[in-house]
Amino acid sequence: MAKTFPKSDLVRQIAEEMGWNITSTAKAVDRVFALIAERAAAGERVSIGSFGAFTVKKRAARKARNPHTGEEINVPARSVLAFKPFKAS
Repeated sequence: MAKTFPKSDLVRQIAEEMGWNITSTAKAVDRVFALIAERAAAGERVSIGSFGAFTVKKRAARKARNPHTGEEINVPARSVLAFKPFKAS
């Protein structure tokens, strides 16, 4: 299983490498993530260099079962943010 790399560690590392303060770096990182979500929600494909691409995919409505009671429930259709990494060269 892969080790988790929390956003706080990402912010700290970027701040150290760039010589920025943590507060400004955290705001910048949050804004990058918000822009990705906004553009994808608007139907755009967000492609980041050699990293990968974010898109919004539609999930169809479906029937599921409550694992505790066995009761059938309806799961509504929804949109989800999907990421596809680019192949390493």
